[in-house]
Amino acid sequence: MGRKHSMMIWAGIAVIALMGLFPPWMVTWGPAGGVTAPGGHAFIFSSADSIQASVLGQMGIKLAGASQQMAASYGIKLDFMRLLVQWIVVAVVMGGVCCAACRCQKKE
Repeated sequence: MGRKHSMMIWAGIAVIALMGLFPPWMVTWGPAGGVTAPGGHAFIFSSADSIQASVLGQMGIKLAGASQQMAASYGIKLDFMRLLVQWIVVAVVMGGVCCAACRCQKKE
């Protein structure tokens, strides 16, 4: 494996790590969080309140000044399925790029 291959692999690992640090979130609301919608991305180590404000703010939902009942009906959770799909897409693309680079190198 040459220098270019290892650089491509490390670039793919870096992208996957960044996706893990800023994962997708899902907004829940309604009785027992029965309704969900894609929220957005926020830093994984942020507090729950700041993540909720960030994600809900991107959707145009303002909980400041809202009734306690309305504020309590909204929540957020990590969207594992979307994160997994993102990781798989990066892995497949990086695998394809590495295979293509390997084939080009063999032809030379």
